Amino acid sequence: MNTADNQTQNLTSNPHNPNLTNPSSKKFVRDYDKEPLIIKDYNPDVTSVWTIFVFIFAIIAVIVADISAHAMGIMAITMMIWISKSDMEYSKNSDFKFTNSSVSHSTDRFYKEIKLNGILKIEKTMQAFYEVHDKKVKNDKMQKVGNIALILYILLLIAGLVIIDEDKTPIICMFAVFVSGLIFPQYFYHLKTDKELKDKFYDTIIISSKNFNICIFLAKKSDYERIRQYFLNKRFFDIDKARKILF
Repeated sequence: MNTADNQTQNLTSNPHNPNLTNPSSKKFVRDYDKEPLIIKDYNPDVTSVWTIFVFIFAIIAVIVADISAHAMGIMAITMMIWISKSDMEYSKNSDFKFTNSSVSHSTDRFYKEIKLNGILKIEKTMQAFYEVHDKKVKNDKMQKVGNIALILYILLLIAGLVIIDEDKTPIICMFAVFVSGLIFPQYFYHLKTDKELKDKFYDTIIISSKNFNICIFLAKKSDYERIRQYFLNKRFFDIDKARKILF
């Protein structure tokens, strides 16, 4: 008997299963085919917060430009990383749909769907690493550019600290702004959108299949709780206990 059959058997044989009729109330829990769970994709909205940090970084780069040409190289690479982070493939109209049998991500430009019995694992990561894990069905050029830029950034940073620059201050300054740009935009976004969201750092769910992932940036506590209930009902898995990763 495969996993899907086991889950079906559990659904029909467990008297305490929340998917079954409540004997006292005689009511069924939500049928996700008749009433699918729709969650807005808020990831594109964080891009506007990132823009602020791009300007901050550019101002710092100009200030230290006369001090270190190497720092200017670091600035150029970091700008490439930020450009790749602002994924233009997404649109304001994208959303996630949860049914009895699948989870899908739909935008004006692409459609991805993972069947529940095709889910390999569910993990959490930071919004800053959304594009690292969100494997596209098509057109992943921007993601590849970002990954290459990140490697170049690390190499240039190491070369600057060890070999090139006698004054380490500009490089350290660049690195500090870069790290701040990874962490603080999502945190400030949550403070503005929904302060009650418990985990403001590991705020992105990664749903993995054999061929690609679907990543869901959680902007609101209410969205998180509805998705959590969905997976408790359909996969008997509590996303509160999902493994937390970066890369």
